[in-house]
Amino acid sequence: MLITYDPEVDILMIYLLDPETLLSGAEELPDQVYVHYSKEGRVASVEVLNASSKLPERELLKYKGEGS
Repeated sequence: MLITYDPEVDILMIYLLDPETLLSGAEELPDQVYVHYSKEGRVASVEVLNASSKLPERELLKYKGEGS
């Protein structure tokens, strides 16, 4: 699992599979959260938009630049 945060766009990404996994689609959940699915139907990643409105900044900044 890989977690990244980009403060410039305020997006937290939680990768459950390799970030390079080919995706087949996404499902929008409440509160600007998206679940992305692999071509095999597995959950590949979770994307949280406007993450700073949902999580403390000190927690988010732990993941700034991860995976870059």
